[in-house]
Amino acid sequence: MRRLVNESGGGSDLHVAGRSADGTRSEKSSAVVNPRGAPIVTSEQCPIGGPLGAAAGTPGVFVVTSYVPGVVSYSYRIDNGPKVVAPTDAAGNVVITYTPATPGPHAVTIGFGLLADGVGVGGGVYTCVAG
Repeated sequence: MRRLVNESGGGSDLHVAGRSADGTRSEKSSAVVNPRGAPIVTSEQCPIGGPLGAAAGTPGVFVVTSYVPGVVSYSYRIDNGPKVVAPTDAAGNVVITYTPATPGPHAVTIGFGLLADGVGVGGGVYTCVAG
């Protein structure tokens, strides 16, 4: 079974109370913490979930940035293409170059990222629309 950290769904309650030097306890305060594990994917040529991108046949660069420090690789697949495992660069990003052959929506599926110790972090499916 693979252990995951910082899944993008769900959340946890965080309760905090303080104690002064004389032992008086403050009132408890709480908040819901929703960690973000899925990476963010950006592209100037084919904005993710945004406006119509560049024309089909125009190369696009997709940058996968993790919210979790220490990710050493991500797997990815574009549309129904082959699964690729790519190492992160010095900044912790994976840079994907892809040229959509047809106009319309294209799915960029980011699989699990891996930390050096083999712990997995979540991925996600991102859609861009080539013009």
